[in-house]
Amino acid sequence: MLYFISCIKGNDSENSNKTDLLTSKSWVILKNELQQQPTAPRIDFWPFEPGCERDNKWTFNKDLSLELIESDLPCSGNQANQEIDVIRWTFANNEEEIDIDKVVFKIEVLNESSIIILRSENISGVVSSFKMTYGR
Repeated sequence: MLYFISCIKGNDSENSNKTDLLTSKSWVILKNELQQQPTAPRIDFWPFEPGCERDNKWTFNKDLSLELIESDLPCSGNQANQEIDVIRWTFANNEEEIDIDKVVFKIEVLNESSIIILRSENISGVVSSFKMTYGR
């Protein structure tokens, strides 16, 4: 008897676990959007941040540290590729959320090329929604 066994290789991002996707390379923020009411338009205020902050790298490490690193355009007093800060991160709620320095975000997208995370805050009855998009 002769048997043939085949397997179909799926999308690599489907086969990778979330920690590997998050920690494989550094990320930069592409959008930082704010929506102040559920019916209000979402406003991306990231383009208004100083250029020296917009190119900073976020490096998630498997030891649950998150390094914030100056990139090629350093802010005043810093050097290119200088570590600015190290904070903590961890997955929460069965890896559906991520806790970054004790601020919990819902994970909308996490794949090889992007991360989109969301959080909402109710301040004095006004619900504000934040949506951050990261790329490589």
